[in-house]
Amino acid sequence: MSLKNTQYHCGYVALIGKPNVGKSTILNAVLDKKISITSGKPETTQKQILGIKTTDFSQIIFVDTPGLHENLYKKQKNILNKYMGKAVNQALLDVDLILFVIAGTNWQSDDEWVLENIKANNVKYNKNTPVILIVNKIDLVDDKTEFLPFIYDIKDKYNFSDVLYISATKQKGLDKLEEKVINHLPEVKDNSEFFFDPSQDTDQNAKSQAAEVVREKVIRLSGAEVPYSVAIQIEKFETTKTKSNLDLINIAAIIWVERDGQRVIIIGNKGEKIKEIGRSARVDLEKIFGKKVFLQLWVKVKTNWSDNERALKSLGFNTFE
Repeated sequence: MSLKNTQYHCGYVALIGKPNVGKSTILNAVLDKKISITSGKPETTQKQILGIKTTDFSQIIFVDTPGLHENLYKKQKNILNKYMGKAVNQALLDVDLILFVIAGTNWQSDDEWVLENIKANNVKYNKNTPVILIVNKIDLVDDKTEFLPFIYDIKDKYNFSDVLYISATKQKGLDKLEEKVINHLPEVKDNSEFFFDPSQDTDQNAKSQAAEVVREKVIRLSGAEVPYSVAIQIEKFETTKTKSNLDLINIAAIIWVERDGQRVIIIGNKGEKIKEIGRSARVDLEKIFGKKVFLQLWVKVKTNWSDNERALKSLGFNTFE
């Protein structure tokens, strides 16, 4: 990796883009660890999540944000939608660099809308935050000759600091991405001015990580009938010992949904679906924590929780702070 010099760099970097362009996948790939959950469904990421990459001379604090799309702002269907929109706007305001992520060369209206939102925030707050365009999923572009005319069109849309082509799933272009990011971050005196301890790779605590993993499995395994408005509440998280004197993490979680029909779907026929969710979540949790995990799940209904400020705060959404 080639940097400007051996000066120390530290700063915040926002991952911005419409749903399903691979923002969370990029974060996980750069950190080589599962920090943010992923799925093929819109609005998988609901909260702002930090992923922290620390090296001898740099600390990058990635801010993973909910996917931006025009309907999220136009409809503002409930308080959860408003919270998600606010999380993105706050990230745009506070960071040192913006990574604007798109999927391949398929530029769509929502990509245009996200870019206009970035421009509007820079104007509104008199900011000049540099923006790097990240063209992700290049492995899915069959005709590579599309890249040249695409880059000419893109350069007319905005004065990007750089344009990078990557594939997060194939681990292509990530070293170059990291190098470019570091060179855009503010210089600091030394590593004593890093914001986080070098051993820390996220701002999430263990309970939050467990909740997110369970929610990912619900979203992935429950089909289109269950929307993104599923919340997980960790009721118990404690470490005990097995009979063989090994560490065992006991986790009990409630899966909150808004309708009884959603509860039936998640439980499944004779409880098979909830068992599948639990098995899949447990495998990931044991990888993350490096310990055996005993996981218990319940599914409960809390009508319209996504439009209830008190309910949202109880589920970890700091809606209006």
